Order: sequence, then structure tokens, then C-alpha cells
Amino acid sequence: MSKKNLYIILIVCLVIVTGIYFFNSFKPENIVIKKGLNNKNVSKDLSEAEKLKALNRDIMNQAKDMNADESIININDTDHILGDLKKAKVTMVVYGDFENKFSSSYAKTIKSVREKYGDDIVIAYRHFYFKSEQNTILSAIASECAAEQDKFWEMYYKLYNIEDGIFGEEKRAESAKSIGLDMEKYEQCMKEEKYMDKIVEQKEKAEKAYILGVPVSFINGEKIIGDSPMEDFIDSAGYNRKGLINIIDKHLEK
Repeated sequence: MSKKNLYIILIVCLVIVTGIYFFNSFKPENIVIKKGLNNKNVSKDLSEAEKLKALNRDIMNQAKDMNADESIININDTDHILGDLKKAKVTMVVYGDFENKFSSSYAKTIKSVREKYGDDIVIAYRHFYFKSEQNTILSAIASECAAEQDKFWEMYYKLYNIEDGIFGEEKRAESAKSIGLDMEKYEQCMKEEKYMDKIVEQKEKAEKAYILGVPVSFINGEKIIGDSPMEDFIDSAGYNRKGLINIIDKHLEK
């Protein structure tokens, strides 16, 4: 037999062996086994996701269950309020940060709450800030300086509606002018940082009540974490949550 014929025979044998291997690999029973292995991996991934969901749920529930003292959940003389305490059946105390995008979104929701429930609800706002955010503190002071001239809520909505989200002295001054503040009094108030102690005290009391971020609100003492919408919703962990309408209606029925 010539070398050429021998090479041809060896090549044919190699092709046959390779074909048999691939044929066996794609037998239905082997495919089922592979699918089974993939399903195990998927089940494992789903199991891990469920664990994370449960952990997130537990953390949220623990945070909600932590008791806050009466100074946190009750409205007092230092608060800025929307509504009439004598007429309202429900109180809502809100902690926010003027440079926090979730607080900004929640400000719009609070406006909707007020429009829907009118005199049945009274809303109070308090300050919370992060240590690294100096502009947040100055914006909080600006709102308090506006309150000196009985225009807290006008300034509140102006600050939360700064479109580009970039705060600074110029933007605060523009907001103050647009709501008709006496600018000389406003600028003097800002220069003195007149309400710094009040703002710091509100933040420190909030932290003692386990408020670590904003927005957070208390509806008749019930703790609501985050930028909750009006309607019921599904949270980031996939759990059904009550919206503000459902929560407020529940307290109105009591």
C-alpha cells in the first residue's frame, strides 16, 4: 500500500471518529442532561436573588419598626406647616434635603397629597443633610431666612424646582428675589447663618431616630421610608408596597 493511500485511510478514520463523538454529544439524552445542569445553575441564581430580596425586605421592615420618640413624629412650634392642626385628622412630618433628587421628587408628591386631602392633613417639613454637602446646609438656611418673612413654602418649592440641580449663592438669591423677599434682610440672615443651630439639631435628632437618608416621613407616627408615590407600587426588591393614598386613607378611617 502506498503512503498516499495510507494517509487517506487515516484521514477517513479520523473523520469517522470525530463524527461519532459529536453525534453522541448531541443525543437527546445528553441534551436533557445539559439542560438539567443549566436549570440547576438558574435555580441557584434565583435562590440567591430571593435571598437578596428577603434581606432587603427585612432591612426595610426593621428600619420601619424602629421606634421614634415623640419629638420626631409630633409637630411642634418650630416646624413649618401646611394646613391647620385644629382641623387635620392626619399629620405628616417630612425630613428632606434640598439637593437630594429623591427629596425633590417627593416634594412634588407632597404637593399632590396636600391638593388631594386639603384640611384633612397637615404637613410639616424638617431638614436633613449630609456632612459633605455644604450647599445643602446653606439652602436649608435660605429656606429659614425666607420663613422670617413668612415665605418658607414659597422658597421650599423654588429650591426643589431648580431645574439643573446645581445649587449656589446665585441660584438661592434668584429664588429669594422671585418670591419677593426683602433682599437686604435675607442677605443679612444668610451672612449670619442665623438658623444653623436649628438645622443641626433637627438632623441630630433624626439620626438618633435611625433616619440615615431622605426622604423619610411619619404619617400619624407611621414611618415611611423613601420617595413613596401616591399609588401602590412594587419596590426595587420586587415587593408590593402601599402608596401614600392607601396609607393616609387607613389613618383617616381610624
